[in-house]
Amino acid sequence: MNIPDRVKSLSLMSEPNQSLLIHKGEFILVYGDDQIVMNGEINYNWFPIANARFSGIASFENNDRNEEVIKLKLFQKGIKFNLMIDNLLFSQCRFTSISIGSQTVLEGISESISVRGDRSIIVNEVLFSVANMRDFHGSPIKGTDTGEHTVSFGRIEFDTPDFTILLDKSFNHDTILKLLQSKGGYAILYNGSLIPKKNGITFNEASDLFHCFSNFLSLINGRRCSAIFKHGIYENQVIWSDFTNYNVDSYKRVTSWPVQISTDHLNSSLQNFYKIWKSESDRKFLKLVIHWYVEANSLSAHVEGSIILAQTALELIYNWLIIEKKAILAGKDAETISASNKIRLLISQLHTNHEVPLSFKHLQGFVESNKEVNDAPEAFVQIRNAIVHSQKSKRDKLAQISSKAQYEALQLSLWYIELSMLYILNFKGNYYNRCSGAEWLGEGEEMVPWMVFNEYSL
Repeated sequence: MNIPDRVKSLSLMSEPNQSLLIHKGEFILVYGDDQIVMNGEINYNWFPIANARFSGIASFENNDRNEEVIKLKLFQKGIKFNLMIDNLLFSQCRFTSISIGSQTVLEGISESISVRGDRSIIVNEVLFSVANMRDFHGSPIKGTDTGEHTVSFGRIEFDTPDFTILLDKSFNHDTILKLLQSKGGYAILYNGSLIPKKNGITFNEASDLFHCFSNFLSLINGRRCSAIFKHGIYENQVIWSDFTNYNVDSYKRVTSWPVQISTDHLNSSLQNFYKIWKSESDRKFLKLVIHWYVEANSLSAHVEGSIILAQTALELIYNWLIIEKKAILAGKDAETISASNKIRLLISQLHTNHEVPLSFKHLQGFVESNKEVNDAPEAFVQIRNAIVHSQKSKRDKLAQISSKAQYEALQLSLWYIELSMLYILNFKGNYYNRCSGAEWLGEGEEMVPWMVFNEYSL
């Protein structure tokens, strides 16, 4: 068996939240006709916010203008300036700290795309990293960055007509994941390679592809993660390195829909995701629904707020899939249909019934104790309405709904969102059903319901 080598890593972390050195030595701060020569470091720091930051000693010796005039102009609050490395723009920055004594020490932070090198040059490969992505059992790869020859099941391969992406677990994946689970924050867990099918790729083209890929990764991860620390390669030489602070959520263990021991159908899902992404209008739909999904799944607004976010996602999916794409309803019928009927119509397309999942005892208890509630969609909508509306009767009703019933209602809505997105992506494999009540690894994995329906229909 020919086992491929692990993708080379150009951004290494031996522990979570470790700073990455971008540049050490001379760099220049430029504002209009004025400039300050700096000697110091530029690092990518994860806290207090993930971003490229600089620190160094300022020199004004080569300026024709008076040093004090330059200081008065550049050190004004809110001034933004260009940070140059080797006469190439790295990023736009602002000062965060100024210390004037025997030496002038300046610190600042990037506030734009942060790229070292010449981003105008076309490259034939882009190496990148991914932080805080969940564990997958992929195909075998061999080798480590230490030169040892080991085999692990750590590769996910994505292939489209325009590009191929290889995504491999980092050589120290298991070790650093344990540290991440203990300490929290951020850690590189995967490294990857993007290879275009045509002859070369520009910086902007690569950025557009990674924008799509990062949104897809967030959908399978259940929290935001992105391709970061990208390095454009041409003839085995690094041409440019992108240290922009793309969206990555700090580590938090959450439930998500992919099964752990198989990556089957992820490639076809990305292919379909990429097809939808090519339409500007549909791209906005994907970005919005993923935003609401990961926010609700992360409990960013606690359970009550996350229920509202999940309802927003379901409403968006309903309008995009049922009204715009399938045109099942039109005119006043589409406008006047109740929220619970919207959900019923949506999940009917997924071949999912309206019943409360058997494991959700508290939500079922809510249904049985309320005569006006007769199924799961109605239960979710009633709980959501009790949260949103401010009338005393609604507040009193909310106070009577147990926190466990509310939590189960949230999980139900997230399940509907996940199934809807899998249906939209024409997913045909097994997924993890968060409503199954499974307690052990491997349990709760089942075929998507539309494939089960198709099998029984044959």
